[in-house]
Amino acid sequence: MENRKDIIDFLHSIINQLMPQKIILGILAGVVIMGMIHFITPCLQSSTSFDVEAIHLWHCICFGIVLFNRPK
Repeated sequence: MENRKDIIDFLHSIINQLMPQKIILGILAGVVIMGMIHFITPCLQSSTSFDVEAIHLWHCICFGIVLFNRPK
């Protein structure tokens, strides 16, 4: 039973570290990043180094969440 309590305590500490405010700000930042990518897409499509259309909204949202929840 102690092992189960340790796992629950560990998950509880992870949830406490990921504050909902930071997640919401990360989602907002991801949407803003996606908007900026769409804004500069014509300039980026002229270069053939990578496919800009392969970047999806969920990529940007995940990046924003990771950016706001990184350790200080």
